Amino acid sequence: MVLVSDLHLGKIQDTIEKHGMPSRLFDTQMRLYEAINYAVKKKSVLVIAGDVFNYHSPNPEYIAVLFSILDYAQYKDVKVYIIPGNHDCSNTFHSIQYLSKELDKQNKAFKNTVIITNPWFENIENMNVVFLPHIPRAYMSVENYQKNALLSIQSQKKNKSIDLVIGHAHLTGAKNSSEVEIEMGNEIHFNPSNFFKYKLGVFGHIHKHQIIKNNIYIGPVCTNSFDEAPLIKGFIYVKTPLEWRFIPYKTKETEYKQVFIDLISKDKVLFDSEKMKRVVENKLLKITVYTDDLMKVNQTEIKNQFSKYGTICRFEVITDSDKYRGDIDDSINDDFMESVNYKPVFKSWVKDKKFSKEKEKLVLQLGNNIIEEVLNDKGN
Repeated sequence: MVLVSDLHLGKIQDTIEKHGMPSRLFDTQMRLYEAINYAVKKKSVLVIAGDVFNYHSPNPEYIAVLFSILDYAQYKDVKVYIIPGNHDCSNTFHSIQYLSKELDKQNKAFKNTVIITNPWFENIENMNVVFLPHIPRAYMSVENYQKNALLSIQSQKKNKSIDLVIGHAHLTGAKNSSEVEIEMGNEIHFNPSNFFKYKLGVFGHIHKHQIIKNNIYIGPVCTNSFDEAPLIKGFIYVKTPLEWRFIPYKTKETEYKQVFIDLISKDKVLFDSEKMKRVVENKLLKITVYTDDLMKVNQTEIKNQFSKYGTICRFEVITDSDKYRGDIDDSINDDFMESVNYKPVFKSWVKDKKFSKEKEKLVLQLGNNIIEEVLNDKGN
């Protein structure tokens, strides 16, 4: 069984045009083709574990992208299971139901596609599988969802054990791409182990691949924010007897690049055009300028320099010295290692650790002494 999650078709913020469509749509389409080809190789099924669309009322362009994916799966004779996530739901309906209507309207017959909108039990590839789709808030509370899911699954499984749970939810302990554990609303914050006994869980919703006890988060298909850009994206392959692997995508996505510019210790930064081209060409850029004087920042000049090669999606100016992260990006300036000011970077790291005042003072003193010794060593 090949599992993907969090396609978020329709999210086109921070994208560039790529082969006639927003880059994230194109990247997602190509990576789904890759997952389908893997399913063909393994003679397996494909499961999309929620957040197919970014909005509960997707426009025809994004539906067409999904149709192309389902067309490809049908051509390759791969069965596809789809469950809705929280982004696929309004208070009262699923975009997946909307999708079903569109399929009927356009006479699209995807015989290999199974859309699951309620808790469901099925034996797939010799594994007893429970699907736990997201449910619109107006339908039932999370407590009632658990009770109804338990009753529904018990009646379906007829005393058979549960091997695999596939859902879209926030499990306790799950952290996002910024290493923050977030509560995204009670309607999707639940733990199936509270009402099911199962051997392995595979989930969508949190955009970071991670393992929590016997549960696995797949992670998103493509980058949705700059925090997610460094994360490795992939799909999960599960086979009986519940062996699983995380398989990184071979298909590259449009690159995101963060650039840090130091105007605290420098009045102006001169960029080498060849180096800039090498580092930022055809990439989506987030530019962060650190300064102690806003008069030093010529946004127009900086944007013009970078816009020659990449697409600027974010531009921010930070004047808080506590957040200072050092010098300009090392991949642009060769002399970065000689000019960087390490102490503010170290101070920021220590503050993030939230030590007691006494411990923070001691750590800063020892750390700064070590930094000075290393820098004064000159390689001797």
